[in-house]
Amino acid sequence: GLVPMAGGLAREEFALGEDDWYRFLQGNARNLPIFFVHGDDDEVVPVRFDRWSEARLKRLQAEHVYHEIPGGKHILIGQLTPDSPVVTELGTWVQARVRDPHPAELEHRALGVYQGGAYWLQVEAMRGDQARVVAKARRGNKLELETRGVASLRVFLDPEVFKVRSKTKLKLLLDGQAQAHVLRP
Repeated sequence: GLVPMAGGLAREEFALGEDDWYRFLQGNARNLPIFFVHGDDDEVVPVRFDRWSEARLKRLQAEHVYHEIPGGKHILIGQLTPDSPVVTELGTWVQARVRDPHPAELEHRALGVYQGGAYWLQVEAMRGDQARVVAKARRGNKLELETRGVASLRVFLDPEVFKVRSKTKLKLLLDGQAQAHVLRP
């Protein structure tokens, strides 16, 4: 999981308000649970940034835990002691999470090809300034892909997800259109 404290996504939000372009990336939280904490009296990074994050993560139905510390400033050392309820909950939360290095289903969003990689997918070229891929690997080497803003996509045949042989047939459903590909590693 991810455990940020007193976070924000974009400097632009200080002056311009909630930035939907950058917040588009929060869809990646579906692959990575988040536990985040913010002091409600933070004078450095306004608490509204994490309030916006929490509201968006709820809409996305992304796994997350948000704690707002009453009277908390930017530095929360006094409030987050080893025996505090939030730290105790965090310890339990972290121990309960096990990263799946080979997910059969994933969603990835990017604002540029420099952010294109996620597990066994790589956005190599984009149409426009945002790309989104929803990928579902199914039995029988069937791969369902839904894309938006993607001009070129590379799929790495992770042997933990796909049955890879010297000659592999991949059944591809790309944006609702069936295609079959024979791949030779």
